[in-house]
Amino acid sequence: GSKKMVWNLFLGLLCVISINAYVLKYEQKSYESQADPAAVVLSPSGTARFTVLTDSLVRMEFSSNKAFEDRPTLSFVNRKLAVPKFTTNVSNGLLTISTAQFQLSYVDGQQFSSSSLKVLGTSGGAFKYWDAGMSSSSDPGNLLGTFR
Repeated sequence: GSKKMVWNLFLGLLCVISINAYVLKYEQKSYESQADPAAVVLSPSGTARFTVLTDSLVRMEFSSNKAFEDRPTLSFVNRKLAVPKFTTNVSNGLLTISTAQFQLSYVDGQQFSSSSLKVLGTSGGAFKYWDAGMSSSSDPGNLLGTFR
């Protein structure tokens, strides 16, 4: 009777402690909100910063005062990922970043707009085109980003 009840209580507490230890271990995983510097492309004028997070995901920031945000976001708390393969080119004021999935084109020094920032899908997949002027869910290719 009571020995079995004490034993069951002990086993129950051991399970709760083990589960809590596992959850805490998961929650304490380290993350780094700053990407590997090799994944970061700063435009020649210094007013735009692009972080190539994967071969199909790039973070785009514009700052006229050249100050950029490195705190974690809800969608990406950890930006310290393996650096994907990509190339960059600057020609006649146009910065181009290319991966296996997309080609980004940015007119250096310009505020992001439909004429200064475009992304083309290059893999033949579902993603075809996006530009910074797209603003509603009815626009094909709208990335539905967030803002602070």
